[in-house]
Amino acid sequence: MELNSAENSLYVNAQDAARVRPKEHDIPMTAAEEERQRRKTAWEAQQARQYYEEVVLKKPKVELVQIGDAAQELEEKVPV
Repeated sequence: MELNSAENSLYVNAQDAARVRPKEHDIPMTAAEEERQRRKTAWEAQQARQYYEEVVLKKPKVELVQIGDAAQELEEKVPV
């Protein structure tokens, strides 16, 4: 469609422009949001399980081990 003149007008209804669409935050709208929600749910379940094992089952908390240069650690442990 060709325009015969460059004079165009656009009417914007102020009420429609000010209206904000409410977003439903508990329903994922994209695949990325769905994946993020799945990972968050899995992480929360893991945290709840660890808490249950520590408090109810009285299992000791697993100590984290820092992985480093094994050869350097062996040199430090072996007396010369």
